[in-house]
Amino acid sequence: MQDIRDRQPPATTYGGKPVLLYVITKSDIGGAQGNVLDLIKAFRSSYEVHLAVGLRGPLSEDVEALGVPVHLLPRLTRNIKLTGDLACIKDCMALIRRLNPLVIHAHSSKAGVVARIAGWRCGVPTVFTAHGWGFSPGTPKLRRLVAFVVERLLATISTKIICVSESDRQQALKLGVGNKRKLATVRYGIYNTTVPQATPGIEPAVMIMVARFNEQKDQATLLRAIARLNHHPLHLNLAGSGPSLETCKALAAELGISDRVSFWAIAAMCRNFCSSPRCLSSAPTMRVCPSVFWRRCVLGCP
Repeated sequence: MQDIRDRQPPATTYGGKPVLLYVITKSDIGGAQGNVLDLIKAFRSSYEVHLAVGLRGPLSEDVEALGVPVHLLPRLTRNIKLTGDLACIKDCMALIRRLNPLVIHAHSSKAGVVARIAGWRCGVPTVFTAHGWGFSPGTPKLRRLVAFVVERLLATISTKIICVSESDRQQALKLGVGNKRKLATVRYGIYNTTVPQATPGIEPAVMIMVARFNEQKDQATLLRAIARLNHHPLHLNLAGSGPSLETCKALAAELGISDRVSFWAIAAMCRNFCSSPRCLSSAPTMRVCPSVFWRRCVLGCP
């Protein structure tokens, strides 16, 4: 492995700015993607920022609109594929050697694996932001075990690991994933936008949940709760996409509440209706408070 001290000076362009490379698996809409976009906006004035993603999507479009270069790593996928993952690490190493970044900052589990190994092999410092741990309660046992083993090993080659909540940091310390020197808590920051403040009182009773459809977010529990509130004229909006979307649609039909539930496959429009519902709900099995709660507070909603 190339010693960091023996590295050539970081690549410089645009007036001699050092390079920052962000890596994330998916370019869709979510809390991790929003965090990456905010970071890119904040750092692009002082650094030459680059983004590497698996496929094009809303995030890559927003980043390109800022004039920031986007690099595709087509073999960077969420599912584990040993041959493809090894090839993806090589692709990432080639990109790193071409850009010669000062720091690599990875987000999401798979990107965290690929970028940290590639950065370690290239002798580049890597930072990983854990947007919730894959070994948290609520995740299937086998997946939890794999995530725990992988994260514990990768912590040894990580320069820094950022947790988005103190509970995540304490969980990692308790299980020996990293140490106090490497683990840091950096909570989400939400821009105080110019979006009109909410007036939920003038709307009919509406509830919204904005989250990826998967086991950890557990929309099924919320659907079953809504079914028991048949005496209350409440309408539920579920915004997001993911592997359990169709299962939740089928569950709503089975519970006889299809007329009281609306599914929004694209969460990009959530800001338009996040300011109007009387109630924002979340039933995740993870202990991290979803970023949408804080965005809701910025909008002046209860």
